[in-house]
Amino acid sequence: MAYVDWMIRGPKMVTCVCDYGCPCEFLAPPTRDVCEGFEAMEIEEGYFGDVRLDGLRFAGTYHWPGPVHEGHGIVQGVIDARATDAQRDALFKILDGEEQEPTTPFNIYGSTIETELDPIFCDIEFTWEPDRRRGTMAAAGHFKASIEPIRNPVT
Repeated sequence: MAYVDWMIRGPKMVTCVCDYGCPCEFLAPPTRDVCEGFEAMEIEEGYFGDVRLDGLRFAGTYHWPGPVHEGHGIVQGVIDARATDAQRDALFKILDGEEQEPTTPFNIYGSTIETELDPIFCDIEFTWEPDRRRGTMAAAGHFKASIEPIRNPVT
């Protein structure tokens, strides 16, 4: 099958409610019975065919009632309010895994989703300080999270 040529590049942050080490990544149960999280990405450079995606942001909220690999997930996408209709369409196709082989992360996680809530179109805050390994992400009125290095629980 021929796919539309696309690429997105830039920093991405992901959080979840589990202890660090993400048990779901190792086919183990979530730390707190459910797996819930947020993610956001700022596209520094990107395109979908002829549609440029530079400077846009997208995010998502996720919930699985147990381990991710058992499925039954719920997702709600958040798309940058600045995106044009063509850019929104392009992002939906990328994030839904429509234009890629079934072995990419978008397809793998997508296969565990049972319910996709209507998307939100709003401003997305995204700050990333790579030298400090810290960042924040927020979707106006929907979620906010801060990222920082894992701290040693002993010291």
